[in-house]
Amino acid sequence: MDHWIASGIEEDVHLGVEKRQTSNNKRNDRRKQASYMSMGDCMNLSTYCNRLDGIFHEVCDNESTVSNSCTSQHVQKALPTSLNYTQLNYEQSDDESDDELYMLDAFDPFVIYNSSEDDEDDEAEVLNTQQQVAWNSERLHFYTNIRLSDACNKLMNLFRDSQVSKFQAGRFLEFFQSVLPTPNSLPRSIDEMTSVLDISNYSNKRIICSLCGSTLDLKIRKCLSCPDSDHRSLILIYDTHFSDILQSILGRLKTDIKQYKDKIINENNDGDYDIPFASTYRDLLKKNSHKNFISLIFHLDGINLCKSTKLKMWLFSTSIIELPPTLRYRRSNMPLISMWIACKEPDIKLWLNESVEMLKLLKNTGILVDGFSAKMDIFYYGVIADCPALKLILNFIGHGGYFCCWFCFVEGYHNSVCKKRQYLFTKSLTMRSTKSFYVQSLEAEQTGTNVYGHLGRCILDSILDISLPVSIICDYVHVTLLRHFKDVVKVISRGLFPSQRKNIDSKLERQSFPHYFRRKMRGIKDFSYIKASELKNLLLYGFLPVFYNVLSSNILGHIALFICAVRLLHKSKKTFGESTGDIADEFFKLYHEHHNFYYSYLENFVLHLHSHYSTSYKLHGSLSYVNTFAQEDLMGSIASNRNGTRYLGDLIMFYYSVDVYLSNFKSSSFSLKDGPFDVMSEDQQFTNNKEILEQHKQYCVSLSHESCIKYYRRCLIDGHVYHSLFYRRRGLSNSYTVEYVNESLNNQICFGEVIIFFKDNYNCYALIKQYKIKQPFSDFFKNSSYYNTLRPTLDSFYFVVSPTEFYSCVNVQHIRNHCVLFHDKEYPYFIVTPISSYEEHD
Repeated sequence: MDHWIASGIEEDVHLGVEKRQTSNNKRNDRRKQASYMSMGDCMNLSTYCNRLDGIFHEVCDNESTVSNSCTSQHVQKALPTSLNYTQLNYEQSDDESDDELYMLDAFDPFVIYNSSEDDEDDEAEVLNTQQQVAWNSERLHFYTNIRLSDACNKLMNLFRDSQVSKFQAGRFLEFFQSVLPTPNSLPRSIDEMTSVLDISNYSNKRIICSLCGSTLDLKIRKCLSCPDSDHRSLILIYDTHFSDILQSILGRLKTDIKQYKDKIINENNDGDYDIPFASTYRDLLKKNSHKNFISLIFHLDGINLCKSTKLKMWLFSTSIIELPPTLRYRRSNMPLISMWIACKEPDIKLWLNESVEMLKLLKNTGILVDGFSAKMDIFYYGVIADCPALKLILNFIGHGGYFCCWFCFVEGYHNSVCKKRQYLFTKSLTMRSTKSFYVQSLEAEQTGTNVYGHLGRCILDSILDISLPVSIICDYVHVTLLRHFKDVVKVISRGLFPSQRKNIDSKLERQSFPHYFRRKMRGIKDFSYIKASELKNLLLYGFLPVFYNVLSSNILGHIALFICAVRLLHKSKKTFGESTGDIADEFFKLYHEHHNFYYSYLENFVLHLHSHYSTSYKLHGSLSYVNTFAQEDLMGSIASNRNGTRYLGDLIMFYYSVDVYLSNFKSSSFSLKDGPFDVMSEDQQFTNNKEILEQHKQYCVSLSHESCIKYYRRCLIDGHVYHSLFYRRRGLSNSYTVEYVNESLNNQICFGEVIIFFKDNYNCYALIKQYKIKQPFSDFFKNSSYYNTLRPTLDSFYFVVSPTEFYSCVNVQHIRNHCVLFHDKEYPYFIVTPISSYEEHD
């Protein structure tokens, strides 16, 4: 036995010495490169380069007779020897001492040390800091002043933008290293590059057996207690360092947060009805007016990673309410809390217990951010998700069961014909209160039974600052767009002739939108592949102008009730003021009440949820600010943030950590200021324009308009780019049809197309070809029984116009919106509708 232990020790010592020698050799190479770099900085650059050139030519002359190894030795001999001699002696002594230490490490189970672990940690931290400082100051090679850290940062940005895998990125690095002068300090792999850039790992990994619920060793990856355990029974959970990620985001965007918080406090919302200007947030602000805080909304959703194995990924993330909407819903500004990867639906308690404890601790301690005088308090505002995800996070019955609504006690009934749960129209609903929600969830938790839809307590109940169910936000992306409206359009299209469907598909696919619309509209034949943003464009803008002449008056009027109600809640309260929510609620009730007159078996749960939209609008703001478009974008981005088919979770979190690091170097501000740009060099055709000459004569004191006026193709107005007809690179987009205020007609709303932008010594103007309002759009609904109800709202959203040959010069400050223009060659008029919202994520 003693002989076996001794032989084992000898083998360990031998292996330890070999490993240490390999490590020493690598370290020696790095030190040599560093010494060469420092020597180049100390010596005169030109003299040193001449010496190196001489060495290079000398080596080239002997290249035919001398091998590569001899050449390297010759170059080493030609270089200064005093420094190398000292360095080699130093390295040799270090190697000997390191070998001794490593041999002692091999006997670690048998030898007890007197040194403390804290001293070792401190020493490692100091060495890491020194190494990072050296990398930051180190040059890429002799012949450049580019720092290694800057080169690595740009390369990492390039690799991430091009979605290059780690393996292919390593091949690129090898190639770059081979063409750079030798010696150079370019990393040999992506992992080495992350060390140079000091990119932290922002997650902790857990592996759990789904059969017994035990936590497994990260190296074994198999449950020894369960004989039936395989890779499908493993659950991978990645809990992020949320406080670090949140702190970096707040530090990067502190200026934007301060500016938007000033607007929130002063209620300067510019007519927009964002979350901070709705009643729930205003109440939270009044109760905590003496505190400096930020508030977060939780998001929960899942997506398939692999079809063959049914592997799914679920994300639990947040968004920061105090950020302006254009920044709030960017991928880089939505910190991730935790990720679940498994072949089964997540067990919320198993998954999020540790995350909730972390959030509770963060809530108690606050967060310290550079640029703020004191710690910031963290408030948790609410949760938004689709119906299946809300069912999980709220610990509620699914949408196929009785009492499945989170806001009221509607029971529903089972229709034996369609074999689905249906919810008939009810004039008065019994709402769930905060007290009843808490008591019934507590009873369900204690008894283990279904209590009016509750299966237990919500895991977020202990940390939310807004009580349930007020903090539940219904998502119109899934409820309205992807479910109810999509089903209704399918039913309507089945009642059309094939020629009508073909004509409608052609109109929808050819319709032009402003240039910033990433997606437009898809034909009915492609509804199986349609996206939520395409359905949004169809609902808000395209359906009524395209379908108004093919549907019967009552069917058209009935669906117009639904479209107008959604559009009322989607935009600000500028048009109808405080009665906006009440008008929309009236439309939804009438639409639901008459729904079974036109459709069969579509009175499902998602239709019922529309009866709560008006309340949600008053509590949380417009639909354009409370939806999951950005969450879906984040989900898709993270799910595709990998290469290969193995170790998906590790790859996803690795690239997420890299993206978090790179986002800290990106600016949030837009470089252009309001005003015209893209100047025209050829402007002879406008020198004698009658309207421009009159405008110049009336408002400018300059005598010569030729030297005063400059012409531009594009203009930035209130942060949005508008085109003119002389902008030739606009493609198929239409960003030149606008809504504007005409001062000469008592500030009447008018429409037209921008011919050109021009600027004098004082102001900027747009030469607009006017459209004449031909008739109210509601005239097409005169035969509908819903005409009187719809008329004021329809005529505020849609306008029937005809082109004219009249022009006017309009100050660009009077231009209000882009417009979507629908033109049918069979009719001598256009249908125009203004853009509903600019802030919604597209």
